[in-house]
Amino acid sequence: MKRINILAHPSEIYFENIKKFLNHKNLSTKENKITIFWSTLGIGLSLSKKTIFDLPKSLIIDNRNFNEYKKKFSSELNIDIKRIDKVNFFKKLILFLISIRILASCFGNIEKLRSLEHKNVKYGDLLYYSYLKFAVREKIYFLSPFLLFLIYKSQCVFLNLNSHKEDAYLPDIFLSNYTSYLQHGLPARFYANHNIQSYSISSNELSMVVKHKQGSSCQNKDWKGYKKLLSNLSSKDFNDMRVKANDELLGRFKGKIDTGIHYMRVSPYSSDHEYDQGYFDGVVFLHDFFDSCDDFDGNIFNDIYDWAEQTMKCIEENNLNIAIKPHPNSVKQSLIFEKKLQDKYSKVTWLARQTSNADIFMNSKAGISMFGTVFTEIAYHGLIPIAAGSHPADQFEFTYQPTTTEEYLELIKNIDQLKPKPEARSKVIDFYVAHNYLNSNNEFFI
Repeated sequence: MKRINILAHPSEIYFENIKKFLNHKNLSTKENKITIFWSTLGIGLSLSKKTIFDLPKSLIIDNRNFNEYKKKFSSELNIDIKRIDKVNFFKKLILFLISIRILASCFGNIEKLRSLEHKNVKYGDLLYYSYLKFAVREKIYFLSPFLLFLIYKSQCVFLNLNSHKEDAYLPDIFLSNYTSYLQHGLPARFYANHNIQSYSISSNELSMVVKHKQGSSCQNKDWKGYKKLLSNLSSKDFNDMRVKANDELLGRFKGKIDTGIHYMRVSPYSSDHEYDQGYFDGVVFLHDFFDSCDDFDGNIFNDIYDWAEQTMKCIEENNLNIAIKPHPNSVKQSLIFEKKLQDKYSKVTWLARQTSNADIFMNSKAGISMFGTVFTEIAYHGLIPIAAGSHPADQFEFTYQPTTTEEYLELIKNIDQLKPKPEARSKVIDFYVAHNYLNSNNEFFI
């Protein structure tokens, strides 16, 4: 009999993928000890500037989701859900005081907050991104009750995970969803620290699973091994895949949703919006402001809003001929911060959200972003991609990769002097093959 711990999440597609994973691994609910954990961490959508509303909203939303999925797991899998952050009243008081002390120790200091750890398990960065995403904030507000709430709940989870360890209750297998935020990332890091075999459903839409390397909790494909995967292909297979990749990219540029952008609701090339903005030395391609930034090897800015604001400030102060392109699939909450930046940097040109990337590439020299698939599109068209952090294609060397904010801003200021990287289109196709067609032994579909 194996012990399997699974962290639940309020997502129908993830629920179905849990069932697929158990079937794929032949893990019967009758023959194995399967425990479903529920975490309150990261649930708290606030649409108000009144930070006092963060906490009650988080509790109401979480309780509703918990009751819904408790019924689903019971009726369809005959498994009960346990709250991974549930502690008795006396311990609650102690942990609350500990949480106040932790907040006080890093109050007003972003770097200290991001560096918080518990018994060698770092969680400060997860705390940081969970607050931004689920409190719907552009930065950390240290007086927000929701921030203290997240710290407190983190301590509750650590307490329970450590008690399981002391009771020899560590599982044989741990399954989670995305590990970029506290609710899944914290247990994933804890189990990775104790060398428990862990898995993540890295793509719910594609039902793809990543088996974590020992000591790792990253849900992403092993992008650092892409070139090795390519080297293992025969010449014929490699050439055939390159032809297929080029055809799919050309289809994308005509408005099709291909494998590489399967997660997008709207193609960035399908718009019939008439372009009339003239020529730009560069265009900044904004992200959704609630994406996590540390899924790869980190970035040179704290978060997406920090990157966007410093970039726009540089453009406005230096009167640069660089425009801003909003993300075509931004969520409603993200629009709040787009508007805030538009108002603050009113001299910077904003392109219409419907503007096709095809029009942008014909009327600009460079493309700027933090990370993402847009780099492949920029480089394929012979333009100059400038990144602000690590991304899956960085080892293919068709992007400019500054390592400090100063270096990044200098590239922006001197954008008219930059040249495209050599053989960029060929390198883009190689990356597309590795990223979309090849999998390591630790990656599989269910």
